Parts: sequence; C-alpha cells; structure tokens
Amino acid sequence: MRIQEIHCDSDLERLAVLAAEIWTEHYTPIIGPEQVRYMLEHFQSAEAMRRQIDGEGYRYFVAEENGRYHGYCSLRDEKNGWIFLSKLYLEKSCRGQGLGRLLLRESLDRMNPGPESVVWLTVNKHNAASIAAYGKIGFTETGELTTDIGNGFLMEDYRMEIPVSRLKQTDASLTELIGASTISVRVRELGAQISRDFADAVRADGRPLIVLGILKGSFIFLADLTRSLSIPVEVEFASLSSYGNEKRSSGTVQMQLSPRIDLKDRRVLVVEDIVDTGLTLATLLDHLGKAGAQDVRVCTLLDKTEARAADVPVDYVGFEVPLKFVVGYGLDAAQAYRQLPGLYELKGSGDTGAGPPRAAGLTG
Repeated sequence: MRIQEIHCDSDLERLAVLAAEIWTEHYTPIIGPEQVRYMLEHFQSAEAMRRQIDGEGYRYFVAEENGRYHGYCSLRDEKNGWIFLSKLYLEKSCRGQGLGRLLLRESLDRMNPGPESVVWLTVNKHNAASIAAYGKIGFTETGELTTDIGNGFLMEDYRMEIPVSRLKQTDASLTELIGASTISVRVRELGAQISRDFADAVRADGRPLIVLGILKGSFIFLADLTRSLSIPVEVEFASLSSYGNEKRSSGTVQMQLSPRIDLKDRRVLVVEDIVDTGLTLATLLDHLGKAGAQDVRVCTLLDKTEARAADVPVDYVGFEVPLKFVVGYGLDAAQAYRQLPGLYELKGSGDTGAGPPRAAGLTG
C-alpha cells in the first residue's frame, strides 16, 4: 500500500467513483439518499475536487495498491497553524485496520506542517463509527458546528482536533499475528507437499517446475519456499496492476511485467503473498492459460477468503487470515515493514473483531 498525491483529471475521476461507493454505503443510513446525492455532486465529484485543488488550496492523497484506490483524504493548510482535514474516507473492506491513521500521517508529512500545527475536522454527530475511529487516532471533541450547505440541508457536526506533534507520537502499533518460527515451519510443510505433488510429473517431463513469484510482496516467501523444495525449479517473476474504472468493484487488471520464460506446456507454481479479492490472480491465471501453460497451481502465504470477489483456485495456503491489515515478511504499508521477520497486524483505528489467523489445510 502506498500513499500518493493526485492532481490530474483522470485520477480525480477515478477517485470520484470511489467516493460515490463510500458515501452511498456509509452515509445513506445517516443522512439519507437525497443529501448523499447532493454531497456527491457538490463536494465529492471530480469537478468539485478540481475546483477545490485549483481555487481553494486543497490537496488530495490516495491509498493505492496495484493501481487501485482504497481510500483518500483531503487537507488544506490554513497558514495560521491550523490544517483542515476535509476528507478521510476508506472503502469498507479497509476500515479498522490502521490504514486511516497511515493515510493521514503520510499525507501530513507531505504538507510539511510546523511543530505547533493542529489538525482539525468536522464529523456528523450521528456518525458514531467515524467519531470512535477519530478518537482512537487521538482526536478530541472541541465544539459543535451547524452549517447550511444549501438546498435546505444542514450539517450538524462535532469539531475535533489533534496537535500534529501528538499525531506523530501516537504511531500505529504492530501486533504480532504469526511469529517467524511458525512461518518457517509452515513454509517447510508447504515445500514438502509441493515437492511430493510435482515430483513424478517433473521427472517425467524432464523439465523443472517454474516457480512464478508475484512482485513485490511475495519475494521473501518465494525465497524461503524455493529453498524448501526438493525438486528442480526455475524461478521467474510477474507483476500486475489493477486500475479502477466506472465499475470499480470489478476493476481492470493489467500485466506490468510478464514472465520471460516460454510457458507453453510447462508446469507453473504461482507464488503469492496474499490472495484477497482474487481479481488480480484471475487475470494472471487467464494470462498463463493463454500462454499455453500445461499445469498451473497457486500457493499463497496468506488467504483472506472473506474478501473474495472472484472464484479462483488456491491450491496451497500458508495461513488463513481475517480482514486485518497485515505487514511483515514481504508485505508492506506504504513500502514500510517488509523486512520484519514475522507477520503483524497494523493497528491504530480499531479492528474487525475477527479471530486470529490459523494455519490452513493443504488443498493441493
């Protein structure tokens, strides 16, 4: 997951699609569909965002992974020691995993606030979930505001504030989910099972198994898994990126780096760090099929079955994990934490209440 600032119209159009999804899902029960439509048109559309950037001093930042936006925030430096947090929104599947805090902190770093600066925001009085989330980040209520936003709509909000210095002190915490020794044991188990499953076929083919690592998150898992295999292998890499469109929930995935090995009639083991929606994996499997691969199986370190949006086969699973933001052992948050030896939940804004990870049974 990386945090980046956006400016161009095409990015704002993509962001407006995400905004419509979030507002429709989260705010309709709070303020009703008519006000949601009004807010989307006047404050969350691509045209509104362009006006805010060009004429009102706002800057927009997105949380992006493989080209797909998962959340966004908007900030304005009021030049008097105050920074207004106009927007901080995450899609439903990413809430409660520490991403909101990460997005805010990374965006603020790009604003270069002074040491005495204070961030303030307004939040609907009836938006209990967001009030609680801001409280966990460290915001405190400092007042109430009622704003006429036009068309007969009133915004009845709390004002909340946090000093930038305090925000930097309350960094998102890491809670260990799976220790390095547990990972090591599980990887050896996977390696032994994969070696048994492919031994006869590789011997009969007279050609090594192609182990295809998906960049970047799988690189540590790939290295350890490959060393645990007792059959001949060739190592290759691929990279994919998913780009949102007007039907963002389905997404469009593109190959950024294709395997350079001729895959025709070859046996391929795809190695992933994590499978969640399955959309990227579905595109990769289609690509491998068109390339003529004879036998393709998938091995993933982590499997988030609760997030699945595409029906994809996963043959070997290290651990099943709930909807939590996991880092370490190659997995990152804004390019950080990849080097950690274990797997950790990045916390800071609550969690889903789901259970702990568990070793998965081998399905291959």
